[in-house]
Amino acid sequence: MLSENNENKLKQIIHEQQFGHGLDYLMETVRQGIRLSKSRVEDYKAAGCSRIGGDPDLPADVEWPVDSKGTPMTFLAQLRLRELMDYDEASRLPANGALYFFIGIDEPAYDIEHKVLYLQEEQLQAAQRRHAPEVTALEDAFTGYQVSARSTLEPPNYGYVDYEQVEDDEHDYEHYEELCFELTGYSSNDLAMM
Repeated sequence: MLSENNENKLKQIIHEQQFGHGLDYLMETVRQGIRLSKSRVEDYKAAGCSRIGGDPDLPADVEWPVDSKGTPMTFLAQLRLRELMDYDEASRLPANGALYFFIGIDEPAYDIEHKVLYLQEEQLQAAQRRHAPEVTALEDAFTGYQVSARSTLEPPNYGYVDYEQVEDDEHDYEHYEELCFELTGYSSNDLAMM
């Protein structure tokens, strides 16, 4: 459900983009979200900030997640929830603590082994940079980036949109994609969406 402010914003953008034919569908399917964009390469001077890639900040007593074969999973991201609180207009996340995302082998592209850890704020006091094991599920090393967050409106993407609802004689998928970019404030620095 959208806030009243975001409902008005959605109606305004739909009007500006001349997408009235899809108004009811978009009012029903667009949701409030949070976009994460890379802001700069991580320097690891401060432990516990939100980042994508690189190494996590974990307390010594937290074990590195492994996949079903016992191979250490690859670290994807850590999100300090208090940094996201102002952008979580739907209030779906805890206000404190951190989420850590790890992934196993990503082939095939479905049923991917993964692990999400939630650490409470008190546990984060002891968090320090932990270098990834020498071998992880994915062979590549990923550069760490500090991330910035922003509130967004998130329409259904190409895999989930009902094309019959957004296309008509004057609007094809490219027009819908332009509307999506406007709604999300798309940036080439966007790395993730929640």
